[in-house]
Amino acid sequence: MSVEKTDAIVLHTYNLQESSKIVVLLTPVRGKVRAVAKGVRRTKSKFGSALEPVTHIEAQIHYKEGRDLQTLSQAETRESFQPIRSDLTRLGLASMMCELMEQFVQEDEESSREFVLLLLSLRTLATIVKNYESLLIAFYMKLLDISGLLPEVNCCVRCKGGLQGNTYLDAGAGGALCARCSAGMGEKVSAGGLKMMQRLHSADWVMLERIRLPKASADEVLGALNGYVLHHTGREVRSGKFLRALSGSA
Repeated sequence: MSVEKTDAIVLHTYNLQESSKIVVLLTPVRGKVRAVAKGVRRTKSKFGSALEPVTHIEAQIHYKEGRDLQTLSQAETRESFQPIRSDLTRLGLASMMCELMEQFVQEDEESSREFVLLLLSLRTLATIVKNYESLLIAFYMKLLDISGLLPEVNCCVRCKGGLQGNTYLDAGAGGALCARCSAGMGEKVSAGGLKMMQRLHSADWVMLERIRLPKASADEVLGALNGYVLHHTGREVRSGKFLRALSGSA
């Protein structure tokens, strides 16, 4: 057994027995880690509020090779992202980001880029007060890029021609299809929506709040990206209802 201290972000927790919880963590070196936090549900737990989802912590974990569940012995809060917790819209968006990370990141897999992406996304979310759709689309695109699944949106992936008018995002094809090549396959998204995806993928974090999407564009792009992720992970984002509510309120 080894004992390691590491930065971590709490992705998800669920109850175990009367006083314990299983905590799902994102760590830079070991990727996704599932660990038992004993006694965390007691009133005077040593963990305090450090194990609330969407919290950046310093964790001490006891690892045993071949075991599915490790043991979390200490956790100290580094960033609680209080502005996110005080706003239901931002908290829902943060929960979506954590859920997506839990789907994409594997256990015992170096995940420093994913860790930095989530940390920067949460820090940005804690500071902005509008245009959340831009941040969410940027997060999707950057996560797909890191995972080697970034869709081609500059040209039709089949005929290599330009994209105009109604186009489609097809996960099986690996990107955008023109109307002629799509044969009705994929998620419908306009050429303007594809250009916005490209722009948000490369946008600086400080610029995201300044990029406002029309409601129709936000709806189609987020819907297409959600379908793209579903194809590759086989799992629908449980927070999809929040996604629809978010785009509907733009």
